[in-house]
Amino acid sequence: MRDPSDESHGNQHQKVWEILPWYINGTLDSHEHELVARHILRCQSCADEVARCQSIATAVRSAKEGVWTPSPEHLARLMERVDRASTSAAPEHWRIRVREWIEKIRLHFQETPSLFRWALAAQTAAIVLLTAAIVWQASVAPYLLYRTLSDAASGPEPGRVHLQVVFADDITERE
Repeated sequence: MRDPSDESHGNQHQKVWEILPWYINGTLDSHEHELVARHILRCQSCADEVARCQSIATAVRSAKEGVWTPSPEHLARLMERVDRASTSAAPEHWRIRVREWIEKIRLHFQETPSLFRWALAAQTAAIVLLTAAIVWQASVAPYLLYRTLSDAASGPEPGRVHLQVVFADDITERE
């Protein structure tokens, strides 16, 4: 039969193990800091972990942050490769990307259930018809527009009746 204190010690060990990095950084509150300090006096594995974490923290703090810069030769070679890639492969790269995009759409379309494909076809047909109607109206509309007397091209057309309506200045709306 197990001793209940062993089980609580296991739970305490797990809790201490999880908060050891904060103990090393010194960011624990006083209660947790005291709990960890008492635990590492009794637990050798936690004490070893504290020593390992402290050595890592010391190494990280003492490391010089150097920024790597490429040598001029390396940078020149890299820029040459970039120029070659951008001038020669740009048109072909664009075509490949378009083909891949079309292939993805085709695969998604094939995976779509039949009912949704029909709905998509109907929507596409409606969009095409509406676009055609708008283009047709735009091409016919200039001939159907209302013209004012001040329009230079609004003179009488030969062979057509020209009716001009002018209201008197002193007439009321009702009249």
